[in-house]
Amino acid sequence: MIEFSENSHRKSLIEELPRIVERGEKEAQKILDGLSKSQRITLQTNELVLPTKAIGELNKFYGQTIKTENNNEFLNRLIYGDNLLAMQAFLAGDPETGLPSMRGKIDLIYIDPPFDSKANYRTKIHLPTADVEQMPSVIEQFAYSDTWKDGTKSYLEMIVPRLVLMKELLSEKGSIYVHIDWHVGHYVKVIMDEIFGRENFVNEIVWKKTNSPKAQSKGFGTQHDVLYIYRKTPQFIFNQIKKEPDEDYLKSYVYDDNDGRGPYQTVALVAGGIQRSENRKIFEFHGVRAPWLYSLENLERFWSDGRIFKTKTGYRLKVYLKDIALRLYLIYGLTRK
Repeated sequence: MIEFSENSHRKSLIEELPRIVERGEKEAQKILDGLSKSQRITLQTNELVLPTKAIGELNKFYGQTIKTENNNEFLNRLIYGDNLLAMQAFLAGDPETGLPSMRGKIDLIYIDPPFDSKANYRTKIHLPTADVEQMPSVIEQFAYSDTWKDGTKSYLEMIVPRLVLMKELLSEKGSIYVHIDWHVGHYVKVIMDEIFGRENFVNEIVWKKTNSPKAQSKGFGTQHDVLYIYRKTPQFIFNQIKKEPDEDYLKSYVYDDNDGRGPYQTVALVAGGIQRSENRKIFEFHGVRAPWLYSLENLERFWSDGRIFKTKTGYRLKVYLKDIALRLYLIYGLTRK
């Protein structure tokens, strides 16, 4: 007779993932259902720091705004604590402190959660005679110790309800950026597909963080993190990021018709590769029937402006260097214009 212990068969994360998401969504829904209760979570002001003395006299402070002689100016908050509790307070609002419900009102969320790295990031101070380790508070034990009771399973159970609540906080034009690395990024991506909808995945940014890979005796070095971008709806806010072109980029503007418009390069007008599978309409333009990247109206405008370049196989669009903005924008300057 063969006996099996309770832990003789551990389910894989692939098997557990649907249940983890289901439990996390139920936990988040329980929080949302309790927002109207009288005993709600509120944010208490521990310390107030005025951003600048130039603001003027401080007559009244409600925790969110400062009242000046001319207007109410929004004061940023720095919250110390578990973000699950903070989000409950934001979702519920608090009339006593003047905090309205932020449900569906936030345009941009950026989070840098733990990476399930199995590391402990508590503060250590190295002195000549000894090493001193700071005793963490209850909150710091959770925030700075990237270790989990049941490993990755516990990590995913932690992050699912938080992502659900973040979706509730986002406005219809909102988007969320999740900074993660190779430890659990692939699992988080699948979870976000489920919560936000795979069709609302915008892009994956690869951030190269170092040029010095670790020793490769047993594998390649890890040199990058990733940021997953999801939107709430297709009408999300995105301000284009522009920078001054570098020397190599300027070299791509090799043509010049000497008509006063300056140098230009040519780009495709017809969809190619994966772009052809995006239900793109096929129509005829000046004798060429193709899946065009622009509408017929725009193509006719380009033609009238002399911006269509004739090639042996079809047409290309002239892009002039003078039309490229030279102003440098910070990569995180994604605020409403």
